Order: sequence, then C-alpha cells, then structure tokens
Amino acid sequence: MGRGRTCIPFKSIPDTSPQSRPSPTIQTAIEDIPAWSGSSTSLQSPTASHVPDRADHQLERVIEAGSRSPEATHRTLPRMLRNLQGERVYVGKAASLSFLQLLRDTVTQHIGPSQFSHNFNSEDMLETEARHDSLNFSEGRLANDEKCRFIQTFQTVTSGFLFLGFNTESLLSGDLEPKTDREKTRAAISDLVIAIGAQSCPNEPETVQIERFFFTRGQQRTFANFLEDPSMDIVRVFLLMSFYMFGACRRNAAFMYLGVAARSAVALGLHAESSGSISRSEQQERLQLWMSLCVIDLLASSILGRPAATSSLLRENKREVHRMTVTPAEAGLFASYQLSLVLEEIISCLYSEKAASIEKADSLLAKLNRWSDHLPESIRTSSENEEPSMAQERIIGNMHVACSYHFAVILVTRPFLISTLSVRLARLHQTLSGVAIDAPEEDPAHSRLAAACTDSAVYMLQTCMEVHQSELLLRNMGILKCVTSHFHGISN
Repeated sequence: MGRGRTCIPFKSIPDTSPQSRPSPTIQTAIEDIPAWSGSSTSLQSPTASHVPDRADHQLERVIEAGSRSPEATHRTLPRMLRNLQGERVYVGKAASLSFLQLLRDTVTQHIGPSQFSHNFNSEDMLETEARHDSLNFSEGRLANDEKCRFIQTFQTVTSGFLFLGFNTESLLSGDLEPKTDREKTRAAISDLVIAIGAQSCPNEPETVQIERFFFTRGQQRTFANFLEDPSMDIVRVFLLMSFYMFGACRRNAAFMYLGVAARSAVALGLHAESSGSISRSEQQERLQLWMSLCVIDLLASSILGRPAATSSLLRENKREVHRMTVTPAEAGLFASYQLSLVLEEIISCLYSEKAASIEKADSLLAKLNRWSDHLPESIRTSSENEEPSMAQERIIGNMHVACSYHFAVILVTRPFLISTLSVRLARLHQTLSGVAIDAPEEDPAHSRLAAACTDSAVYMLQTCMEVHQSELLLRNMGILKCVTSHFHGISN
C-alpha cells in the first residue's frame, strides 16, 4: 500500500555524509527528547551517541547559513470570531483559521474581491449547531454484537491519540441500571465510547440515531452525577466528550471539556511524580491517561492557537515518563506524546515572538527529525498475519502519528512560506506593472524552509489519500479534520 501501509513520517532535513561532531547548540536542541530503546522496553534519556551524525552535520550547516538571514515576521494575526450565539471567541496567530484569513487578504490585495476572499462567513467560527430534538430510539434496539462493532471502531478512530487504560470491551458487562457512583461513571464512559464509534461509521439514519442517543445519555449522566469529586473516570469522561465534539465540528465545546479534564487531572496529581505508595500498574494507568490528555490538549490548542491547559505542567513528571515501559499497543500514544512536547515548544517559542527565528526553526526541525529517527519498530513495520480490524487500527494510529508530525513541520516552517511567497508576489507585481522599484530579494534560508512546508503538506495529503484509497479511512476522523484544516478550510 506504499506510505499508507506504514505512515512513516517524511524527513524534512535531507541526508548528508557524516563529517562533523555535534555542536553544543545542537545538543541543547535535542537533549530533552527521550530516545526510543525498543518497541516494548523501557525508555531512557538520550546521550550524544544516540544522535545521528548526518543530522548533526546538516543542522550545523543550515543554522550557520541561517544565522545571517533576517527573521520572518509573523503576518498571521489573532482573531476574534463569532460563535453560533454571536459571542466573540479567540483564535491565535498560530491557528489554521488565522492563516486562512491571511490567504483571503492576500488574494484580495492581488486579484481583488472574490467569493473566496469575501465569504459571508469569514468572521464566523463555523460550527455545527447542537440538536435538541427528541430521539426515537431505545437501547434495547441495539444488539451486543453491534455495540462490540462500535467499540472496535472507537479503538480504531482513537488509535495513537487515546489510551483509556482498561479493556474497553469490559464496558459491555456493566449493569443496565447502574447504582453506585463508580457504576454510573463507567456507564457514561460506555455511552461515550459507543457514541464515538457510531460517529465514525457510515452516515446512515439508524447509526446517527445511535450516535446521538448514546452521547446525549453519556453527557446527561456526566453532568448529573460526577462534578463534585475528581476521579480518573472523570478525566476519561471529559476527554471522551471533547474527542466527540471535535468529530461533531464543535471545537469550542471540545476545548472547554478539555479544560475540565485537565483541572481534574491536576487535582489527582496525574501531572506530578508518583509517590512510593502507588503500585507500578497504577502508575502506568495514570501516565497513560495523562499522556492521552496532553496529546489531545496540545494538538487542539495548537490548531486553535490558544494556550494549552497542560503546557506549564509537562516537565513535572518527566522522569516518570522516561521510566515508563512501552508495549507495542501503547507505542502510538507514546510517539504522539513525545511529538506533542515538541509541538508545545513550537507554539511557545516560535509564535510567542513577533518574528520567527531561522535558528530556532532549524533546531525545532532537528528535534522533529530526532523524534522520527527513534520511532519504534512496531510503528515502522507491519505485522504478519494481523486480523483485518487490528491492521486497520494500527494503520489509522500510524496515520494519526504521521499527520501530526507533518502538521508540526508545517507550523515551524509556515512563517517562512508566507515570507517567501510575499517576496515572489511583490516581484511578480513589479513585473506585471512595469514599474521600476526596488523589489525585495528572496532569502535562500526562507526558501529552504518554505519548501519543507509545502513538502510536508503534500506528504500529509498523500498519506491520507493512500489510506482512503485502501478503504481503511473511517467516515468521521474529527482530530484529523482539524489537523488538515489548512487544506479543507481553503476549499470550503
């Protein structure tokens, strides 16, 4: 199946022959990212010997060349868009929607007003309105084998993003009428898992009814019983509701639910190092849930250009994560978590300034390439004699990881793409107008990073297309739609 079969991330820095030793600048840029030591063994912090010499040599060269080039001033701006109720909501300058508005303004400047540049909804944050009409559905109409199918679909669509820490098939054994708080919480989780699974299945009237019924009931159970005492299941419930809302194209609700999940996690100390009184299995469960929360929170916040709820807490349990034993089933989540740490640095370091530094961009790309170099074999290679459902789950998980990587590269290099295109448009305008003015020169370092931006965009779309052509893509890939919103937002 080509790239769709493995979804190995594209390398943004090309290979060169090894020549030089790592410089102190490079070591600082990569030392915080743990190296993979295998698909099912413990993870440890990297040493200099883990660093590929070819990447070091290339990075030395590009940083040295880039240090003489000017920075790329951020031309995307924060925006205040209207939500469905007419309230203004914030999206930051790193947001895909801010980039889309820059494209609209640029098109207007060079070819005049058009349907694309002067869309009636350009000041709105387009979202789906919540439906509150009555549902003609009862749980008795859904057989257990259908519930199992939706649970399996849930595992596939969340692969590489979420790991709940328990066997989701055990949710079917719960009481139809839960009595204790714990039973009610697990019943809400069960409802939300089925709702997300149904949301990702073909858009048939019966499936839509199932999706809405189970989400509505799960949401009602959550708000009726579980907002007084924090628990691991509270974090799971709000994380699941957030994931569902992204699939329902209700990003502001998803963002708010992430906030509740994050504060509950902090109250439980999931962000902190565990004490000796907690068993090894419980530590593993807490870390899995914390990493799942960080992955969704940091990815969603970078898409919307908003501060992440978990960003200031990422370093507190760093040693715990390094000591974690990662099984093949958890490899996708761990890869996404490590990538989300770089993503947080991209937003906090590159987009917090008035301009993007070439040296910082190159060091971030080096981190991304180091992350890619140390992906485990369970992600890099396919397994023999896999069941179709397990193969689909693995491929979708790999696609999520790969597309998140390409998204991170795009975020790093996008300011330089904008800078390069601005120079080219100015020179084109000068040529067409015949007016002799001093047009700016194109910066080679900016052009190099701009090429990396477009390359990653092409690889992301190619990856999704190949999985789609293999008929493995699910109907509703909520987070994936947000990640690729640079492209489908332009086409709408």
